[in-house]
This record gives sequence, structure tokens and C-alpha cells, in this order.
Amino acid sequence: MINKDIYLQYTKYYKGKKLSKLYPTEFVVRSFLGTYPNLKPNDKTFYKGKKVLDLGCGDGRNIPFLSDLGYRVYGLEINKEILEFCSKNLEFNNYKAILQVGNNSNSNFQKEFFDCIVACHSFYYLNNNDSFSSNLNEISRIIKKGGRFIFSIPTNKSYLLKNAEILKDNYAVVKDDPLRIRNGLKIKFFETDTEIINLLSQKFEGFKIGFCENNWWGLEEFYWTVICTSR
Repeated sequence: MINKDIYLQYTKYYKGKKLSKLYPTEFVVRSFLGTYPNLKPNDKTFYKGKKVLDLGCGDGRNIPFLSDLGYRVYGLEINKEILEFCSKNLEFNNYKAILQVGNNSNSNFQKEFFDCIVACHSFYYLNNNDSFSSNLNEISRIIKKGGRFIFSIPTNKSYLLKNAEILKDNYAVVKDDPLRIRNGLKIKFFETDTEIINLLSQKFEGFKIGFCENNWWGLEEFYWTVICTSR
């Protein structure tokens, strides 16, 4: 389980948010619709009726976009309070999804359930006694063979590592979170794309890796964007 104080901070954060128009995260849109030298989009009919999980769905910002693609959308969050806000926010935007309580290493979904999993700034958070492999094993368990896994993960220059406690094997404990809700939370980061491939290649293949370097007026957001396929 996540540290109780962090759990409560997340709950407080979402209870304080107001209902609003939802806009998807840019890299998620690009992952599905962008045309690039190393990535071509599928025809939109490819997604119709298939099941996608928004892992760590938060306020629901990516759910309308995924729904518009034709997916049957599921959302996962760490507690019912966050999901209650997400549900209200989706209703405010005239959308809905199937929402469930769970976490990165224990989603409570059936084996090989999803055609696609999207983990937008969420896959790298760890429960107290878990390793990154625990998260990876759960993703591999619930995604179908040949399913697409799309995720982001911090580099060693991410703002989340500012004043963080750096541990061995590219783990860190957040100490200076601008939102003041993740301090004390353990995360995983990667310095190179080769490290990502080496760690995930037993369960996934066909890696297409991008890199985002954003400076949001002083908030330095550096992260890898990864698309791969379940073996």
C-alpha cells in the first residue's frame, strides 16, 4: 500500500479540485494520432469496441479522447474518493467510463483483459514494498498478448528528482513535490532508452521511444514516452 499520509494528501488534492472541461495530455494524443518517421497511426476503426485502461486516470482528462477513438474505457485509481471526482468530472463533460479502485501492482482486473493500457505519468509510482518489476508484472498480466502499452516515465532530469533521495537501481524518494502530495513517494526513473528496453524486453517488444523536454515556466518536465507491444 501507499504510505497513509500520501494517500490522504491525494484524497485532499482531488476533493479540492473543481469540475472543468477536460483536455487530454499531449503525448497521449500524439501516441494515437501522430504521424512520425518512427510511428504511424492506426485507422480509427482499429480501436472500435476494444478495451483500454487509463492507469492512474486522475481527473479523467484522457478518457474523453480515448472514448472518442472508439474504445470502451476503464479507469483505475488508488481510492474511491478520487474516482468519485473523476466520475463527476466525466459527467460534467458528458462522458462516462468504468472506474475501479486498484494500484500499479494490484489492479484487480482479470488476466489478459485489455487490448491497450495507457499509463500517463503514473506507471512509475511504487507501493511501499514493491519494486518496478511488481508494476511491470501486473501490466503484463492484465494486457492481452499483442496488446499495446503506452506510458511515460521520468528521466534523471525530471523535476520529481529535485532534492530527492536517490536510491540504487534508479529509484528515488520524492522530497520536493511542487504539488505537495507526493513527498515520500518512491518512484522509478531511467537515464537511457536502452535501460527501458533491457528491463521490459522479456514481456514487451516493438519499442517506439520518444523523449519530452518541457520547461513549464520553471517546472522542468523531462520524461520518456514509450509505445510497445505485449509478447
